[in-house]
Amino acid sequence: MQEEKKINILSAEKQRIPNTLVDLNEAQQKEIHELIETLEEDDDVQAVFHNMQE
Repeated sequence: MQEEKKINILSAEKQRIPNTLVDLNEAQQKEIHELIETLEEDDDVQAVFHNMQE
């Protein structure tokens, strides 16, 4: 289809969008943020998704 419309795609990516969000207290949010930061520091991890209400 993009060939028919002569659209050049430069990049594409998938993103997970949650259907339901979870509301956490401050302590839980802090813990999850620390976990996310730790995961993102790992060279093997490409992306981290969560369903935490911010």
